[in-house]
Amino acid sequence: MKGEHKSPTDREYWFKPRSYGFGWGTPTSWKGWVVLGVYFALLLTPLVWMSRLTDERVEEIIWYYLVYQAGITVALIKVVSAHGPPPKWRWGKRSRD
Repeated sequence: MKGEHKSPTDREYWFKPRSYGFGWGTPTSWKGWVVLGVYFALLLTPLVWMSRLTDERVEEIIWYYLVYQAGITVALIKVVSAHGPPPKWRWGKRSRD
C-alpha cells in the first residue's frame, strides 16, 4: 500500500552480505552499482590528472591523494553500511543436521 512503512526485515538492501568473512559483497540493485561506479570514478579520475604531472611536488601530491582516497573509502563504507545488511562474520552456508 502507498504510504505504508516497511519493517527493517522488509528493507531492500543495495549490497548483499559476503558468504565468507566480514562485510558486504556485490551490489544487488542499480543504486548499489551507481554507488560503486561513483566511488571508482572518484578514485581513478585524480590518477589521470596526476599522471601528467612533472614538477617536484609529485611526492607531496601523492600524499594528498592518499588522504583523499582514505576519505572517499570511509564515505563508501558509511553508505554501504547504511544500505546493506548488518556486517558480521560469515563462514558460508551451514548445513542443518
